[in-house]
Amino acid sequence: MFRKSGLVLAVLLSFIPVLAAQNQDQSQEEDRESDISVNFTGLYGIQEQNNGIKQSVSNSAGGLVTYRYRFGSRWGIDLNYGLSRNTDYYTVNNAGTPLSFYSIQSDVHELTGDVLFRAFHHGRLSPYILLGGGALIFAPTGISYGTSEQVRELRPAAIYGGGTEVSLIGNFALRVQYRGLFYKIPDFGISTINPGIFTHTAEPSVGIVYRFSMRHF
Repeated sequence: MFRKSGLVLAVLLSFIPVLAAQNQDQSQEEDRESDISVNFTGLYGIQEQNNGIKQSVSNSAGGLVTYRYRFGSRWGIDLNYGLSRNTDYYTVNNAGTPLSFYSIQSDVHELTGDVLFRAFHHGRLSPYILLGGGALIFAPTGISYGTSEQVRELRPAAIYGGGTEVSLIGNFALRVQYRGLFYKIPDFGISTINPGIFTHTAEPSVGIVYRFSMRHF
């Protein structure tokens, strides 16, 4: 789990030198800034039901690493990698068949990007909103009930949210953020537990930011 996570993180971080090198142009430095943040996240799903299949997911904690590049006083982009572990629960109650129950634990890898808009800057506060998308990769850990045939699965995801940064000391800041993720419920390759609908996960987070530049922030 951690070796794969480290590889994905290394790929994301490899973008940093390329983008940060653009800041060497002094004529554009004041409008182009970068930062990286490490965030602690909570993930809270909801219960869904369709076609006789009821699905829910355990609440979980995770981590989110974000590289942020601001190319103007208000606009910027994020590259995100997140990792969490949860368990999906399925209850199948189709007419004419016995009630059946499944649970599948998986590592959830998030690979996403978004565009952000900073509404205003006031004192130490810098609130913003964001909109983006990417992919969630559900990788079963092998801990399950009701089946032994689950497979790794990728689901496209849409993201919205917002938050604020609070300047601390030097190049450091505190980031408080909320993101919502929309994606199709995973079925891990098992057709009998596929409700065929979308679900929503709420992801509040708090983290520490290191800014590459402080000029005109």
